[in-house]
Amino acid sequence: MSDEEVQALLEKAKKLREEAAAMSGKTLNEVEAESNEKKLLEDRQREMQTLLESNGDSRKSASRIIPVPEDSQSMVQQAASAIERAFKDGKVRQTVRFALLTEDEEMSGEQNEWPGGAKQMFREAGCPLTEALLRDVYVGASGQSSLPTTITTKDVWDFDGSAICKATSENSESDVTALIFPNTDAKYLKDIDIISKDVGPDRLFLLINPFWRNVDSFGFNILQPNGKKRAQEVVFDNGYDVTYAVLRFSARGEDCVA
Repeated sequence: MSDEEVQALLEKAKKLREEAAAMSGKTLNEVEAESNEKKLLEDRQREMQTLLESNGDSRKSASRIIPVPEDSQSMVQQAASAIERAFKDGKVRQTVRFALLTEDEEMSGEQNEWPGGAKQMFREAGCPLTEALLRDVYVGASGQSSLPTTITTKDVWDFDGSAICKATSENSESDVTALIFPNTDAKYLKDIDIISKDVGPDRLFLLINPFWRNVDSFGFNILQPNGKKRAQEVVFDNGYDVTYAVLRFSARGEDCVA
């Protein structure tokens, strides 16, 4: 294209902008500024699209859209998959926080008020969910077939609704131990420390719905003045990252799941 043709096109574009300015009631400078902003935005959008396309595969693998589980079975399946992925990444100490659903309860249903307290929560939700989870989780060597699993559950403190649940098989490397409903009592820190040492550095140990949020939950207690420090040493300095959680709560009168 010759210089004359380029100049003619520029003049034509200028006339079009002048006509657009007259029709919109804006000045020519305002129309040109809007045109430049639009062009800049389109250029940035094209750059972003190119970047997304170039990183498409890695972004697809890194980002996962996880649907809200409909019931206890789908929640357990999601949790098992999350735990196995985390285990492959080297996380042998994990925390799982279930929505406490009974066997036939739907996630969208009205939340159970648990009038029987922790004992009822354990009996109707915590224990069944944990046992189902340990049946689904497989953390043995890759390529090795899963062997039949034996599930055993032993109460820690009945009135707390707490228990130790174990999944064992002929392949001891795939054994999994879970502590259900530990709370901020010093006994549970002692139990966690003992279980962790017994399990060893390579096998999976889970905390199921512990009754704390973070180390600050272990506030000063005259009966255990070093509880917060001990919790930091036993739990929070040793991993126990939350690798799966489903939270049910109400916000502005609406039931929510996250």
